[in-house]
Amino acid sequence: MIEQLGEYKILKRMDGGGNGTVFLAENEAGEKVAIKILREEIGKGKKIQKRNRKKRIRFIIETETVVKIQKEVNGIIPIISYALPDEKSKKYWYAMPIATTIENKLKKIQSIEDKIKGVLDLARTLEILHRKDIVHRDIKPKNIYFYNEKYCIGDFGLVDYPERRELTSVQEAVGPRATMAPEMRYNARNADGKKADVYSLAKTLWIILKEVEYGFEGRYEEDDTIIGLRSDKRYRKEHLVELEALLKQSTEYDPALRPSMEAFVATLEKWLEVVNNDQKSNYSEWKYLQSKLFPKTVPLHTEWRDIGSIIKILNDIGSMPGLNHMFLPTGGGQDVESAEYAKEEGCICLVAGGCNYILKPHKLELENYGQKDYRWSYFRLQLEEIEPISDTIYENYRELLIEDYPGHYIVSNLTCYGRYDDGTKFPKGHRQVDRFLNGSFVVFSKQSVYNHISGTYDARHNKMGSIEFRQYIGTMRQSYYKLKDFQTFLNAYQKNPFSIKDEKAEAETNKRIEESCRFDKFIEENWSKWCFKKICDENNNKNKGKLEFAIMFHINGAAFDTRKYVAETGYICEEDFIPYPVSKEDKYIFSDFSGTVNAIIEMKEFVKKKCSDAGILWQEMGIYFTIKLFRIKPPSHLFTEEEIKSVLREGNDFRHNRLVIDEDGYAQLIDSDLQYECYRYPVFQESYDARNNYVGQYANLDDVNEIYLAMLEGWLYHLRTGQRHDIDYYDQNTETEKVIEEIEKYY
Repeated sequence: MIEQLGEYKILKRMDGGGNGTVFLAENEAGEKVAIKILREEIGKGKKIQKRNRKKRIRFIIETETVVKIQKEVNGIIPIISYALPDEKSKKYWYAMPIATTIENKLKKIQSIEDKIKGVLDLARTLEILHRKDIVHRDIKPKNIYFYNEKYCIGDFGLVDYPERRELTSVQEAVGPRATMAPEMRYNARNADGKKADVYSLAKTLWIILKEVEYGFEGRYEEDDTIIGLRSDKRYRKEHLVELEALLKQSTEYDPALRPSMEAFVATLEKWLEVVNNDQKSNYSEWKYLQSKLFPKTVPLHTEWRDIGSIIKILNDIGSMPGLNHMFLPTGGGQDVESAEYAKEEGCICLVAGGCNYILKPHKLELENYGQKDYRWSYFRLQLEEIEPISDTIYENYRELLIEDYPGHYIVSNLTCYGRYDDGTKFPKGHRQVDRFLNGSFVVFSKQSVYNHISGTYDARHNKMGSIEFRQYIGTMRQSYYKLKDFQTFLNAYQKNPFSIKDEKAEAETNKRIEESCRFDKFIEENWSKWCFKKICDENNNKNKGKLEFAIMFHINGAAFDTRKYVAETGYICEEDFIPYPVSKEDKYIFSDFSGTVNAIIEMKEFVKKKCSDAGILWQEMGIYFTIKLFRIKPPSHLFTEEEIKSVLREGNDFRHNRLVIDEDGYAQLIDSDLQYECYRYPVFQESYDARNNYVGQYANLDDVNEIYLAMLEGWLYHLRTGQRHDIDYYDQNTETEKVIEEIEKYY
């Protein structure tokens, strides 16, 4: 290997191609560069000499071209020094600054916007070169670098310009295989290099977006499941209209149909402008979808009944992130994603919001208000009625099933555990489906007025036929333009047209508000007058346990509520200074939890009677009591990880559960719906919602170690303070042995 070229010492090989090898080198000052050395064939035959001569000429042209334009064009990798050839080694070489390869740069880039901005840098550079009648002819990811905070083009070995001598043979293919324009394969000498650069840059754009090594053959087709960007999960929610149109036009077989590099730049700039503007992107998608569905004339109303056409259009809608918001027959809305034939005869599977909907289409309608008023346009999918399979129908329209085998549905009480009722696992590939028995869906643009009225999510469209709903939208549209005050318009259409409140209902609401205010005022004026001493004494069982309890009193919704408690006198008092942890001082102390709960129940009845005597209507949520816990004796047991695992495994997942540690230090699983019960235990964790497989025989319990650590931390806190602790997470830096060592000091 050559050790020295000019002022540079060769350090190591970096890369190599068909015509050159790139080495890392440095000068005496320690400045590192990349040196490209022409690779010549070894041999004395005439053909080899001829090929080497052509290589040398191209290398000279490449070097001289870059040196000539690098001061004017900052989007290319400059040449620092060169030798054509080197006097000592007789090698042809040039030195460049170290730049980041596009492959390494893309590892740090996730957003589609950043990728497009990078390609836009390249397109602007090529636009400048094309104005000078210079064409690169070798655009590919391997020749793209990131240098000086900019994407730059390197390797001008196939550059073409008017003054250069012709080195290309009639049958010689010129360009990179992965991104080469078709005309460059067969007639490169006479081909339009500018249009070939456009083709290659479009293929490079696709490679960058897809993050693959090679380009695709032929013209870009957005509906192709392999090359289409919309089939890529990363881009399903991205606005792609201008990009896909550009890819399609730029990869046309006929160079004359391709855009210029100037138009290429303009399209990318337009996409960057549109993608950050919801109204512009929605409008762009609507125009694109209209032209796709109706290449010639766009009708005001049309409908499709063929199931294949319906599936295709639903997929087109699903690929437009600004147009795909669907309102369900049962209320609420989700984004359409895709549609396909279902195994059930005559049915389709519509995927929306991650849910699988099985339904039988009757027809798909489009109501079109033109480009000017596109935000009022909508699709309506009307279903044919089908017979239910299960006995449970939700909201009169759908049933929740498991499709265990394609086209076969079952109901199981163990669905959330992935099992049949006998405990056998569902087969691989099973899925949960919502099977709609009837009804209709409507799909609006996300910028539609209908979509911005929260009240429309009440499924009002499903209570109207197609014609009636069309008239309803027409009336809404007229009102929107007629009423100058948008709030007046909004108030009118927030209301469900099928359940408008009358004056009597409005009066009832106002009456309830007034009664609630009277109740609040009565409580505020009287709470300090009530004495509960007798109730407390009668329910204090004087059991000698390891915990004691105090009762706290709360007024629901009271602003800046101070801490109130039942004092040892039996009166409700409040603390001027709020100590933390809570002090036992001056509070009525119960030695038995059950007695504490019974006292609260009787106190509540006491307040109810006071309200009744004063003619005040009782408000169930107006006041409430809680219980404070205090430790007075050390525990006798320290729970283990295996104990917690066993408790969770034996749990009943058909109810809401809560993991707790009792006064002695044992783990338990309690019903979290039981009123006051959580106040009994020194440490408790957040609730495990029912039927989520958090506990029980089918739970995987992968996080038992984390749960154990969290409960240990909560137990240590309780022992330090003597009071209850609610656990929601644990410190990842916790050392189990040290925590246990601290805990054992309290035993």
